[in-house]
Amino acid sequence: MTYTDHGKAYSDAHVREILGSVKTIAMVGASGNPTKPSYDVLRVLIDAGCDMIPVNPRPELSEILGRKVYPSVKSIERPVDMLDVFRPSGELAAIASEAAEIGARVFWAQLGIHNDEAARIAEGGGLKVVMDRCPKLELARLSRKTTHESRDSTVAPQSVESVTERLATTTEACTAPAASRSNHLPYEEA
Repeated sequence: MTYTDHGKAYSDAHVREILGSVKTIAMVGASGNPTKPSYDVLRVLIDAGCDMIPVNPRPELSEILGRKVYPSVKSIERPVDMLDVFRPSGELAAIASEAAEIGARVFWAQLGIHNDEAARIAEGGGLKVVMDRCPKLELARLSRKTTHESRDSTVAPQSVESVTERLATTTEACTAPAASRSNHLPYEEA
């Protein structure tokens, strides 16, 4: 497997293909606090039609937004397409190993989170990797771009469009300029 330099930009086609192909997403570091970025991302992705699985080891946290909270990635009792990780960079390698062990197809690290070792582990396990990006924001960006460009039929545009259409109707925050998104912290505390 060829290692990708995750410090460089991802092509729209790469991001579109990933987001158009995943249905079940485990959010590692999900928070039950409505003021936390992971809560908002979880809410928006649920509203957009994604099957979200919150992961947080805190025993008092059994449910977020009506979804059962799992204490670990390995405790999830069903197939997972993608892990969306809201944890510090130093924790990514172990989480990438767990993602490969459960057969996930995508390892996605949130804004401000990057770890080369985790990328190598995930890619070595056959996963596609995205780092330092937010799927909520990428869906909104691709939705705006799709309305201004012709469709690229090679990367499953209908899947992305159906999610982005629902996304566009559920949140205005996604379309805010990057400068106004300063409250989007790089990770969530467990």
